[in-house]
Amino acid sequence: MPPAPSWRSAFVILLVLVGALGAFQHPVFAATIEELRSRIEEQNAKIRAIEQEIVRFEQELTAVGKEKDSLQNAIKTLDIGRSRLAADIRLTEQKIAARDLEIDELSIVIDETGIRIGAQRGALGSLLRTVDQTENLSLIELLLNRESLTDIWGDLDAAASIQAAVHTQLGELSSLKRDREEQRKAEEEKRRELVKLRSQLAGQKAALDQTRSEQNKLLAVTKNKETNYQALIKEKKLQEQEFER
Repeated sequence: MPPAPSWRSAFVILLVLVGALGAFQHPVFAATIEELRSRIEEQNAKIRAIEQEIVRFEQELTAVGKEKDSLQNAIKTLDIGRSRLAADIRLTEQKIAARDLEIDELSIVIDETGIRIGAQRGALGSLLRTVDQTENLSLIELLLNRESLTDIWGDLDAAASIQAAVHTQLGELSSLKRDREEQRKAEEEKRRELVKLRSQLAGQKAALDQTRSEQNKLLAVTKNKETNYQALIKEKKLQEQEFER
């Protein structure tokens, strides 16, 4: 009867397969993740551009604020403020889009990790069944398959070591999946916050439009004359002083 294949060799081969399963990334997953990351970077580039635009608006508002209080500057301040709010809304929208893509990426990573965990559990099950079969063999059967007791104990020791290694790797993958799920929850919470912020900014823009409408009424009252505007400002300050008394 030809010698039976080495148990130790079978275990080593199985461990190599398990390791390969743990490191393997499906081409479809890899391509999709790469595409998502590219789109995320595009969104981030748009975000950076809008942030620079907002900085310029803030600088303009600061410069106007240092100038004399005049009807023209009041209109200019409102115009810049409206543009700044519009940029804020666009910034929030881009951030929401980026968060959506990041959540999609995390979902794919979680799914892929789940597949890897399932494959490794299957490999671990095969290993445990092989070990169980070996342990159930009689001493005579083991001696017939192996040359000496030393070889048999070597096989069993190798099986125990490989089993421990697979358990460790499986635990690491499970931990990775939990971490990814927590990250996805965090990303979804960020998206909800951004949606609320966009709603808030839209309300602020509506309020500013109302202010601009009131400014137009003021222009009608002053007949777009600076002297009339200054007279109204002076009257308003006097009323505030009387109120404070």
